Order: sequence, then C-alpha cells, then structure tokens
Amino acid sequence: MEGAGFEQLEKRLHVSVPPILRGDGGFGEFDEPIEPAAILDPESSVVWGGMMLPDALPVLGNGCGDVILARFGSDGSVVELVEWRHVGCLWPPTDVVPGFEAPVAALERDAEDALASGLERYCHENGGEGLANSVGVPWSTMAAWLADTDKIDETSRARIRMATSLTGGELFSQHWDRAEAAASAASTRRADLAWPGAVLGRLAERRGDGQGAAEWYRRSLEGLQTTPSLTALWDEPGVPFVVSRLRALGTVAPAATHLAACLGGDSTVVRAHWIEAGDLRLRDGRALEAYGCYMRAGWDWHFTNDMAVVLERLTGAADAAGSRAWTALARLHLQSLLALS
Repeated sequence: MEGAGFEQLEKRLHVSVPPILRGDGGFGEFDEPIEPAAILDPESSVVWGGMMLPDALPVLGNGCGDVILARFGSDGSVVELVEWRHVGCLWPPTDVVPGFEAPVAALERDAEDALASGLERYCHENGGEGLANSVGVPWSTMAAWLADTDKIDETSRARIRMATSLTGGELFSQHWDRAEAAASAASTRRADLAWPGAVLGRLAERRGDGQGAAEWYRRSLEGLQTTPSLTALWDEPGVPFVVSRLRALGTVAPAATHLAACLGGDSTVVRAHWIEAGDLRLRDGRALEAYGCYMRAGWDWHFTNDMAVVLERLTGAADAAGSRAWTALARLHLQSLLALS
C-alpha cells in the first residue's frame, strides 16, 4: 500500500518523506522503490554506510546498484535529491523527480553534451582501444583527446577520419562556449560542486590564462571531489584533474592547509585535515561547522578506510548541533557500515 511503513521511518529518523517518494512507481531509470523497513534494517544492505551520503536515505533504485538519495536538512525536511552512483560514490544532483528538480542537473547535462565530440561517441560505441591501435597511438593518448579534440595533431586527425569514415566536423566538434555558459551558471548556484571550476579552469587554460585557470582550479577544490561526474574522466589515476593541472601550472602550495593537502595528492592527509578542523570547531562550540568538516572528511576525497571514525564524529556533531534528524541518519549509516564489516 502506498506510504506503508513510512510513518515508522519518519518517527525513528525524525524526517519527513514527501508523498511523491512514497509510491510504487519510479522516475526514468530509477524505477524500483525501496521499502522503508529495508531502509531501517542495518543488515539489509540497502543503506551503504560509509559510502552513501550520511544525511540521506535511498528511496529509488535502478537495479544496478545506483539510487536516488533524498538528502535531509537539519530539521528533517528534504533539501534535494541526488543520483548516487556506486562506482566512485559520485552524487550529482538530479531533476528526474517532479517538484524536486535541481537546476544544476540541467546545466551539467548541457555542459556534458556541449563537450561530447563525435570521436567520444564513436569510442563508446565501437571501442576506443581498437581505434587507438589503428591510429598508432596509446589508448591513454586517445582518451586524453576525447576531453579536448583540439589537442589532436593533423596526422592523427587524418588517420582517425580514415579509420572511422567520418568527417572532421562529425568527429572533432566541441562547443566550449556552451560549456562555459553552463559551468558559469552552475558555479554561482553551488559552491559545493567541483565540476564547474574544472570546466572553467580548462577554458582559461585554452585561452592562455594560466593565472585565471589556477584560480578556477582552486575553487574546484573547494567543492567536494565526489561531485565532479562530468569531469571525472579527465582525472589521472588517483589524482583529480584540477590537482594535476595546478601542479603543471607550477602552483606553489600556499599556507592554506586544505589546498596544500590536495596538492600533495594524499587522500589520507586531506581527510586528516578535515577531521582536525572538525574537532577544533566542536571544541569551540561550533557544532554545525564541525558537522560540515566531518562531512568533507568523508566525502571530499572519498575512500572506504576508517569511515566508521568519520560517521562517529558526524553523529556527535549532529547531536551537539541539536539536529535529531542528522543524528539519527548518521547513526543508521554507522550501524549499516558496522553490520557489513
């Protein structure tokens, strides 16, 4: 029955679930409603503690491990819906549920569409490594070209045209002006998203503005590194794109501890920075700020080790801030993590 079980969930977790998320239907690929009883059961493996955002609950699945998460504010009301992807724990805001459309979702799609070249589509449909072999370049080189086709030399362009039987216009066209407009709009709406700064920094580099690029890359690092779904393919192994570009631009690590930790490329150092920052704020009586720092400790540069420590601190900070909803949610995520350990 529609809404069955949600009353108990709301009572135990001190949240309010909108009626549109209580039905038997779905939205787009997310067409599998998640039962409230399973959400509340730490041993059900429905809540992926230490991976899903700790202020959120999974409400709709796609059958492949990805879910729509409902994120809750400190008062227990839904503040946004995100598409949580189990590969990489990325969580872009979504607009698939009527009444809860995140404006940045359309902006990200527009930027992604603008930068998707025919070469990228061909590689996805036919296999990029085979094309790279035909052209006589390593796949790593071909993969870098997918992000910016202007970097392809004329000899390789001719070989790609011959191998694919497509024209240069069909293969190499990208619309950076459209991507810039979308990224600029997104950057003014959401400082916690990393992809707008990465796109705008790359555009600045293309124009030869190294100083402007570095500033955008720094702003990207102020966003959570679990949000750059659009630019995730630009990353080097284990190193976010913006970090590698800041290093290449010769940026000297300033006194700012977070930026220095990011440029060092060690995710454990980044986490330690945010835990220390949260501990300091909690001791000073700034519980809400501490909660934000612990959130970043877990979901800035996410990795699974020691997530119980992060969730324990989140639970304490939420309790100190007087949020029954955040406290109950973080505790559920911690219990789910421990049940799967």
